[in-house]
Amino acid sequence: MITLEPNESLYLVASGRVRGLENTLLTPEKLTRLIDAEDVAAAYRVVSECGYAPPAGAPLDGTQGIYTLSRMLDRAAEELYALCEELSESKDLTDFFRVRIDAHNLKTVLKSERAGRDPDPNLLSGGVFRAAELKDAVLSGKTERLGEIWRKAAAEAGEILTSVGDGQRCDFVLDNAMFRLMSGHAAASGSRFLKDYAAFCADKANLRTAVRLKGVSNAEKLAELAVNEQGSVAKTAVVASVAAGGAECFARTGLASAAEEGIRARGAGEPLTAFERLLDRADGDFFRDVKYLGMGAPVLISYIRRRETEQSTIRKVISAKLSGADRAEIERRIGL
Repeated sequence: MITLEPNESLYLVASGRVRGLENTLLTPEKLTRLIDAEDVAAAYRVVSECGYAPPAGAPLDGTQGIYTLSRMLDRAAEELYALCEELSESKDLTDFFRVRIDAHNLKTVLKSERAGRDPDPNLLSGGVFRAAELKDAVLSGKTERLGEIWRKAAAEAGEILTSVGDGQRCDFVLDNAMFRLMSGHAAASGSRFLKDYAAFCADKANLRTAVRLKGVSNAEKLAELAVNEQGSVAKTAVVASVAAGGAECFARTGLASAAEEGIRARGAGEPLTAFERLLDRADGDFFRDVKYLGMGAPVLISYIRRRETEQSTIRKVISAKLSGADRAEIERRIGL
């Protein structure tokens, strides 16, 4: 059961605003209509009921349709975090969500630089740092503009790409920096709920690592590099479980069912679809009791997370329609 936080009364207006906005979320009924839409134009008509609209005059179909979808959702994410910043009593609450976009953009810029490609088409808006600002900091070598954690991580990741060209290890370094920043923003936000959610997100990432490393020859060594230290389950416990070929360290957490299924499926050589579905369910369970709160930071945090999930679903469904996928394939992609 969620308890009220010391600053919950500061979110009275924000909570009222959010409760009204929740009426436009993608409901199961709207999702069914979105999946069954006869074409992409019809799909956009459904999502318009949730407040989404493609740029005026932009092509909806074909290769250009992918860029239209990305631009729409990019703008929607930026507007979502701007709203969060407007309603929140702490910029750190918003930056907790924004920092993940910075991580994506750093990976994109660093890898594109090494490959001699233009990173711009794959950069996202809505981060703590504007995409162009982050790109310039990396390419000019002035990453101190991004703060000490990102500066050190970018330097280490860049060295890895230059010396051994290992994109996976590059991701490990940047992801671990991201979780450190997320944990820091959660702590600075003053919200106990966000601190707990930061630890949950870190645990979830570590569980994914444990499952994906099952059966890998150098699993323990990779786990030492990949596992972050911000979860409720100690890094040493996660690495020990990986070394033993399991994920028993998550048995007393809300991720227990997902851990059991992930290890089972991985051992059987089966797809991890059910595992990912259980992770999504655990994420939903984390927010289950927020609906009983009249006000408080958890109401805003839950809304932001639901919108993020909604945007991910919309991206998967419309992208699938653009590729000509049938209903079964669409349902598979969104985990139904």
